[in-house]
Amino acid sequence: MQGQTPDSQVNNWHEDLIELTVVKIAQLAIEIKNKGEIRRYSPKNVEAVIRRSLEADYIDTERINRSMIQSLRKRGILRHPLDLES
Repeated sequence: MQGQTPDSQVNNWHEDLIELTVVKIAQLAIEIKNKGEIRRYSPKNVEAVIRRSLEADYIDTERINRSMIQSLRKRGILRHPLDLES
């Protein structure tokens, strides 16, 4: 099953976690602890990734919540559809 995010690329990374037992949850926790990475990205890096994803049409703007749309427009990352017609 694919994920439900506005980003089609990220949806391909989705994994369903079904029929979880205590043992399976413990094994998952161990895998995350041993192989998981925590990375910090600057706001500029995050904006660049979002901009590239929007330009490549990976992100369905119809599925982004209103406050995020407003924030992206304020930062100049996303243009209003009417702006694109001119």
